[in-house]
Amino acid sequence: MFRAEFKRELRETLVFYPDFISSLVMMIILLFVFMILGQHFTSSSYIGYAFWFLLSGVLTVASETISYEKQVGTFEQLILKPIRLIHILFIKSIVWGIFNFIRIMIATVIVCFFYQIHINLTWVSLTALVINFFAIVGFSMIFSGLTLKFTKIASFVGIIQYLLLFASGTLISLDKLPAVLLVLTKVLPINLGLNVSQNPFELTTFLLLILQMIIYMIIGTFTFTYVYNRAKKNGINSRY
Repeated sequence: MFRAEFKRELRETLVFYPDFISSLVMMIILLFVFMILGQHFTSSSYIGYAFWFLLSGVLTVASETISYEKQVGTFEQLILKPIRLIHILFIKSIVWGIFNFIRIMIATVIVCFFYQIHINLTWVSLTALVINFFAIVGFSMIFSGLTLKFTKIASFVGIIQYLLLFASGTLISLDKLPAVLLVLTKVLPINLGLNVSQNPFELTTFLLLILQMIIYMIIGTFTFTYVYNRAKKNGINSRY
């Protein structure tokens, strides 16, 4: 399944290369805008933006997949595949994340050429990114389960995407946020990952990041499975 999905995504990217190029250009423009407005030209701040671009995009993949399948009328065929629906969504999210990571790497090379930034990537930063990635995938399963029932939940996930940007602390310092938003940013699965990647290694923080990932994977899987099983009994709303 992973190989088939990877090949499909690769062929789609090669055939519809203007989409890939336009998304890459938009990513570079937004990176320039964020860094100019925030006056952040350091390796640490850039890693924060890169984290957000990767993780916020993954948040919507599963929900948009369900919403799209309902829109084109092929949702029932997706359910009838010999692999569980939740596994399909996990694989789609991972494959999309790989291709988006490639976009980020290309954008990083271009941005570093203009700003002369030396990106200090370590094994700790990359490991934190991978752990954070799976935490977001688990988090996205909550919205995927709701999309099974209400279809257009994916439209509201964009709000969470921009909350993740504030939670990263790269655009606005967390100290300047209202108390309610500050608590929310601590809960969202991006803040801990950035702490691990941007600061000297601390085993306690790293273990908390792993624990957060496990919790979100469990909550996301349980929520999706519960809603899916309930929907099968009461009837899945396949209308768009």
